[in-house]
Amino acid sequence: MDLSILREFFLWGTVIGFGLMIFITLAWKSAPELVIKSQKIFFPELNREQISLVMYGFLGIFKIMIIVFFAIPYLALLIISKEGGNMTSIDNEASNELSIDEIEARIVQLQPKPEDFHFVQPTEWSQNLCAGSTIISVLPDSAKQGSEALIDGDGFKSWAAPLTGTVPEAVIDLGNSVIFDRIVVFAPHTDNRGTGGGNNSVRRLGVAVSESSVGPWQEVETGEVEGPSPMCFKTAGGQVCTYIDRAEPTVFEISPSRGRFVKVRLLEAHWEADVPDDWKSSVAISEFMLFKSKSD
Repeated sequence: MDLSILREFFLWGTVIGFGLMIFITLAWKSAPELVIKSQKIFFPELNREQISLVMYGFLGIFKIMIIVFFAIPYLALLIISKEGGNMTSIDNEASNELSIDEIEARIVQLQPKPEDFHFVQPTEWSQNLCAGSTIISVLPDSAKQGSEALIDGDGFKSWAAPLTGTVPEAVIDLGNSVIFDRIVVFAPHTDNRGTGGGNNSVRRLGVAVSESSVGPWQEVETGEVEGPSPMCFKTAGGQVCTYIDRAEPTVFEISPSRGRFVKVRLLEAHWEADVPDDWKSSVAISEFMLFKSKSD
């Protein structure tokens, strides 16, 4: 199961629970006689003092249940996600043990198709401001190969920059100075070491803007990119684990920023922290797009 979905479930459970508790408390404090009369309809044998005790007891138990069953799980999931944890799904449709050929076929079935990596912006947004732009510099030199995939309009074709100790970065020339307030990123993985080792989809992205190709640079976003979902399949000898890519991009909402040149830095991949360095082959991103969300 996707960790972000669980996290959002417990967040909204906490918000709705506390909202309901506040509403009941305000109703009890502002109109106690009305509440008592309404309860006497259902419990005519209770007097005022008994109803008051029941209400205070109910609110106390309700608050404890919200904290225990929603707030605490949400905080735990938040801590896990900050540390880069993932929850691994088991392929429930294949309840029986599978052969390697069957697993490979199932992975092909589950993986999004190249045409699925397509973003349609809301009608009030501008066109992709990176369309027709050029990449004018890439660091380090070993990362130059394939860097054009960053802005080629293909959400599936990836730029997999080798990890050599220097943070991979690319400078994009938009052609003229533009204003943007949305960043959209596709990041399917091209390499993985199983769910215990992680994958090379970019996890943390840095974006800076300037009116000059040599700076000074203004940081506009350092954000977390949602990665592929771990998935395991049962076999006769145990299980085989891999990652299923997200066809949906990560969208960053930022303060309006202006510039002609944009520097994209691939700060971190979804490799697990404790795996050997030689496992961490590269960091991958397939498409970087900029939009202005509202027309003038």
